[in-house]
Amino acid sequence: QFRILPEGTWREIAPGARRKDIAEDVYLLRLAPGASEGEPVIDKVTHRFVIEGDLKVGRRHLRAGDNDRAIVGSVAKAPKSDGGCLVLIVLSNS
Repeated sequence: QFRILPEGTWREIAPGARRKDIAEDVYLLRLAPGASEGEPVIDKVTHRFVIEGDLKVGRRHLRAGDNDRAIVGSVAKAPKSDGGCLVLIVLSNS
């Protein structure tokens, strides 16, 4: 079940990292080339869907069309991008 929010605005969350909330527990993440999101706190299951560009999550290097899932309590290193990216993030309880 999604609760649609009014059209959001991009806000900077770290140098070169911007976030746009599009629904409750759903947001877009845009990283500039070489940027990092910062160390995430994994308190919900985190699904990452790479829409464009590339995203490094730990030892995985994701590209457009790839996805990643992090379970609650997992240790996460700051996701970063070599060439820049747009990622859809969906948080859930399972």
